[in-house]
Parts: sequence; structure tokens; C-alpha cells
Amino acid sequence: MTEVAGRIRRQLDQLSPNDLRIAHRLLDHPAEAPFETAESLAAASGVSKAAVVRFSVRVGFGGFAELHDALRAEAVARLSLPPQEDGSGDVVDAVAARAGSDLTAMRTGVDRAQFHAAVALLGKGTGKIGIFGHRKSAALAEYAYYLLNPLLSNTWPIAAGEPGIADQLIDLEPRDRLIAFTFRRYARITAQVVQSFHEAGAPVVLITDDQLAPAADLATHLLVCAPAEAGEFDTAAPGVVLIEALAAAIAARSRGGDKRRDLAERLWKQFGTY
Repeated sequence: MTEVAGRIRRQLDQLSPNDLRIAHRLLDHPAEAPFETAESLAAASGVSKAAVVRFSVRVGFGGFAELHDALRAEAVARLSLPPQEDGSGDVVDAVAARAGSDLTAMRTGVDRAQFHAAVALLGKGTGKIGIFGHRKSAALAEYAYYLLNPLLSNTWPIAAGEPGIADQLIDLEPRDRLIAFTFRRYARITAQVVQSFHEAGAPVVLITDDQLAPAADLATHLLVCAPAEAGEFDTAAPGVVLIEALAAAIAARSRGGDKRRDLAERLWKQFGTY
């Protein structure tokens, strides 16, 4: 978990314009943040070095040096690889154990208030609900569409092909909503899709593995399922289970959902899906 990002986000609505420039620089550039100096952060944010020091104090640190140390420590924790397997163990058991640890971390780490707010947002309104993910996250987005389409009308799988993606985002309205997935390694195009919805005034539910993930600061509701420990092959189990939890919660509270699900069942049978 990234405590620094959490501290910053909790105070975004209380920060000055200069502070916000610094905050967005750190949140939008998680890979570079641990290597910034006070001078480089000031230059990149368009503020003075003194403003960087004041910002560090306002978000709960003794000064920039303490903020910098926290960023570096978190980067080391995220990027440290677990011990290499010697090949003598059972790979299936090892991966299953890793998935179990990641699920435990997800259960304790997901903000329940954010989760329930996301369920409420998705379960009301008449606009379109876009679902998007790219690379590894594309599979999660496809699964989310499979689960949510029978529950929510106007669900819309945004195709990830870059040449035509702009055409799909032309008619965005504030009443629309987006469910976006971005897991390491992050795809720049996902941040661009989130930015498009944000600029249209449409709320975003972002599901990710890190509070410092690109575009996390633009999300209306942020659901973080961080792995128990960083590794070369992070399991997808937390994202899958979180999607299923969202679907279950939406189904439990949706009005008229049974009628839509019944129609879906009839159509599945009609087209040979059992």
C-alpha cells in the first residue's frame, strides 16, 4: 500500500493551487516520484523550492527530506522481488498460495466506503457505462462486461484498438460513467480514456493495484487491490474477485434487475448458450 499517495489524496480538496500542481506531479508520475529532488520537483511542477517544502509539511511530513524518504521506501517495497524458486517446489501450489495471499491483501486493503459508493454510482442513472482495460487489464474488462451487462442497461465495452478509440469517445456526457482497469504494467491509453471521461464531467471507477497508478487522481472512486508483495508475475485473482463482488453487490440492490436477467437467460437459451 502507498501511504504517501493516500495522505496526498485525502487532502486534495484542502490544497492550494501550487500544492495541487505538486500533488498531481507526484500522483501522475509514480515511477519518477522517488527520484525527484526538491529542485527537480519544483521545476516540473512550475513552483518554487520553498513551495515544495511547504507542500511536504501540509501533507503530513516534517519536510521534503522526510517525504522523499517515504517515497523511496515505498518504491523499494513495490519493486523488491520475492526469493527465486529453486525449481524443486510445486509451481501450481506456489502460484495458488500467492493468489491466496493477494486475495487476503485485497480483502483488507479495499476501501469499503469507496466500494459501496462505486456500487451506488453504477446502479443509478441513464447514461452509458463504459468498460475499459488494455493489455493484462483487457481480460478483466471483458469479464466485467460479461458479468455486468445482464445487470445494467447501456453497458458499453470500449474497444481497445487505438486507431478507432477516439471515435468511441466523441459523445461522452456527464451522465455517462466509466469502469476502468489498470494493473502493472500500466497502459498509457487507459489514462487517456480516463482523462476523456473526466474532461466530459463523467465519473470514473478505477480498479488498480496501486494508489499511485496513472490517472488514479482523476478517479471519482478508486478501488485498490494491491498484491501482498511485488513480483514478476502478479496474480489476477484480486481483480477477478473484486469484479465479482461488484456484480454481486449491484445485483443485490438493482431495481428491475430481475427482469433484465430473465430476458438475458431467454436470449442465451435462444442462441444456444447453456
